[in-house]
Amino acid sequence: MYAIKTIMVNRLYLDSIEEEAKNMRMLNSEYVLELVDSFYDDHLGSYVLVTPYYKLGSFEQMMDREWELDELLLFFYQMAKAHFELSKNGICHLDLKP
Repeated sequence: MYAIKTIMVNRLYLDSIEEEAKNMRMLNSEYVLELVDSFYDDHLGSYVLVTPYYKLGSFEQMMDREWELDELLLFFYQMAKAHFELSKNGICHLDLKP
């Protein structure tokens, strides 16, 4: 099962989104979301990202529930590892989520 995210984008910024997609593909880490496919859809005027589906739902849905301390520590650890993986590949990401 897959999740599809569409990003409405002006064609002027298409290069930067394609660069981000390229970076996602080159990273092979259990702490960075795998990008299965990506493409620009002229009909939608959007860039489409296809990733594996995870049952936890959206970030907002995750924040609506109460978490045990050990779960929060695991999220923090995973985010720190993801940040490390990105940094060692020269990537600065400003939108990290568990």
